[in-house]
Amino acid sequence: MKKKEIRLGLVSPIMGKANLKPFKNLTKLIKPLSDSLRVIKIFDKSLENIAPDDALLHGKQDNFISQIFYYLYVQLKISHKLYSLSSDVDIWIFYLGHKMIIPMITAKILGKKLILIMGSSPKDNRLDFPLTSQLLIKFNLFLIDSLVIYSPSLLVNWNIEKHQKKVQIARHHFIPAEHLKIEKNVMDRENFVAYVGRLSEEKGFHNFLQAIPLVKSTDVNFIICGDGDLMDTMNSYLEENHIKNVQIKGWIPNHELTSYMKEFKLIVLPSYTEGLPNTMLEAMATGTPVLATPVGAIPDIIVDGENGLIMEDNSPETIAKNIDKALSNENLDRIALKALENLKTNFSYQKTAKDWEKIISSLLTKH
Repeated sequence: MKKKEIRLGLVSPIMGKANLKPFKNLTKLIKPLSDSLRVIKIFDKSLENIAPDDALLHGKQDNFISQIFYYLYVQLKISHKLYSLSSDVDIWIFYLGHKMIIPMITAKILGKKLILIMGSSPKDNRLDFPLTSQLLIKFNLFLIDSLVIYSPSLLVNWNIEKHQKKVQIARHHFIPAEHLKIEKNVMDRENFVAYVGRLSEEKGFHNFLQAIPLVKSTDVNFIICGDGDLMDTMNSYLEENHIKNVQIKGWIPNHELTSYMKEFKLIVLPSYTEGLPNTMLEAMATGTPVLATPVGAIPDIIVDGENGLIMEDNSPETIAKNIDKALSNENLDRIALKALENLKTNFSYQKTAKDWEKIISSLLTKH
């Protein structure tokens, strides 16, 4: 009997700088599982210079009404692409696509099976339209065949425990074995405390900024790597408060980030909401301890005091107190080694690919 051909399709989210590497990783995992893979890419207009010719471009609109019409326009363009590729795809995978209602309805009408990959907790998935994320995800669950989330914690965050039959736990995060290397012991590093990521409210960046003058440890230098909406706010705050022990690096491409991270003594993730942050995994891969809030999938990865550090909340006072506590912790090298062991066990390409193979196989056997 001839083996059934596996034909997959992958729809990207609106690709900003932060999405490029995760989406590339997901494509690497999915491609070997498919006899043919079709990809629909949507790029933020700010990245037009690196977007492929066949990518859809998405730009911000000036007002609420134009935003609604533009949202519908982009959704219809994606739907048209889905229709044009209908004969080539049996299963569509929507990455961070819970807002893509019209394309998912289109794919369902065309008789396709649907996988939706959800990222962060509901707080980070606010729409500028009168539908809440909770209502959207419930409608998604009606449409889709499988919902993939990074961690059991997100099942509770989304309040979808009763839909467990459709939910599968899998990640598209993996660290190549050659990148798992501690080149310098943590205790031999200078007191560089870093924030790496988007400079935005939901990431808790403003709180991190306000924590800087509250840190009591001496000889601490703060490194800020990233860009975003709070760039001007940051510059004004540092100038008004005469804060001098901060280095601003801007956005650093992923291929250069490791050379920075291996010099940091601590990376702080003060987010209000997360999925499974790449920054955390990349820091662990270089032996850099992570201090984070217990949101998203983070508590499923970090055991406080064992392979990382968890803070109670992300108020400036709490962040500052925990930075001081971390810098005086004599067990940072042991914590870094434990984190590296966790990555080797749970975040290899082989393990991650096997999880995705199970998901695709389970859909192929359903009728």
